[in-house]
Amino acid sequence: MSYEKIAKNLIDQVGGMENISNLSQCATRLRFQLVDQNKVNDEKIKGTDLVLGTVVAGGQYQVIIGSKVADVYKEIMKLKDKNTSEEIANNVQNETGTKKGVQGIFDIISGSFLPLLGVLAGSGMLKAILNLLLEFNLINTNNSTYIVLSSISNAVFYFLPILLGFSLSKRLGVNVYIGAAIGASLLEPGFMGLIGNGNVDFLGIKLIAIDYASSVFPVFIAIAFYAKFEKLLIKFIPKMLQMFMVPIYLLLSLYR
Repeated sequence: MSYEKIAKNLIDQVGGMENISNLSQCATRLRFQLVDQNKVNDEKIKGTDLVLGTVVAGGQYQVIIGSKVADVYKEIMKLKDKNTSEEIANNVQNETGTKKGVQGIFDIISGSFLPLLGVLAGSGMLKAILNLLLEFNLINTNNSTYIVLSSISNAVFYFLPILLGFSLSKRLGVNVYIGAAIGASLLEPGFMGLIGNGNVDFLGIKLIAIDYASSVFPVFIAIAFYAKFEKLLIKFIPKMLQMFMVPIYLLLSLYR
């Protein structure tokens, strides 16, 4: 059975695409967050090719697949994206090809920010409260309480490249942890220490170190490149080496 057929069968047996509120993968498992777990046909899933077993844990319905889990996950995400695209197309009239392309880009951007809106709003409100306390002299910038609260409110914005690396990777259907690691590498203290140093190179190539904290577009560009490059690497790297070789090449390619 092909990966596409396995993916379609799993979707059908967990209650259809509309019953999947979230899907993620780990090294060996697909982790389904379902709207209604009563719709799952556990026996048929266990009888599907490549499926080694199922587990319900932490509110998730987990399907154990093994080393081929990434291939099945990608096929499910392709079907999910296709389903979403068809829904959009059905609701849009007389749309040109260019407009579809632009809408697709904005859909990806908005879809990446959407999961972060709550924590961004919370951090923004905390900043506003701290500014009010400073304005009325109820606290000062040297106060340890202010420093702790300020650190909490600043953290989300400072580490925004990591959060966006995760959510954008999820939106594009690639490994979210590699995406987060790409965002983290832009903020790693050793790299940040190179800022202002005019004699920096990477493998002999001139490198200009910039402060990427709180930035948006650099991680968007990096993850977009990663999503395309990952598919190319998977074609040429043997399956038994993909778990560590693909992340190595992807992380190194960020600085090329």
